[in-house]
Amino acid sequence: MAANGIFKGKILYVVIFLILVAGAGTTGLYFWGKSKGSVSNVPLPSDQPNSLLTPDQGRAVRDMSMKLHNDMVRWIGRDLQIYQNYVIWGNDLFTAVYNDFNSLFYADSKKTLAQWIDGQNFFITDPLAGDTVKQQLMDKFAANNLL
Repeated sequence: MAANGIFKGKILYVVIFLILVAGAGTTGLYFWGKSKGSVSNVPLPSDQPNSLLTPDQGRAVRDMSMKLHNDMVRWIGRDLQIYQNYVIWGNDLFTAVYNDFNSLFYADSKKTLAQWIDGQNFFITDPLAGDTVKQQLMDKFAANNLL
């Protein structure tokens, strides 16, 4: 009888081991596939391609994309100055930021920059100024056919 109990214990350990290996393998495949995800369906307007930017403009566009993203993923409060600076950019750079932001973050969130900004709440920062700049940005997205 004791041998039968030891045998059952070994089977239990083997089953647990196989479950852990399968779970780790599945998790690894998930993250590997996510990192290789396709971004071919990223909405990029072709009228202002990023390839026409000077190196300084390209750096400024990437900096603005990162500032917008980093601010929007914060839990509390918004840096209203980032949005106020973005809304006054010329249409070509405004569109380039939209393109760059989407190429960086659309694959994970399935949301465009316009959708990210439309979902922002400026209540803690400054509700009146926040809603004003948000509306200005949404109007500029619409004017540039980015909605």
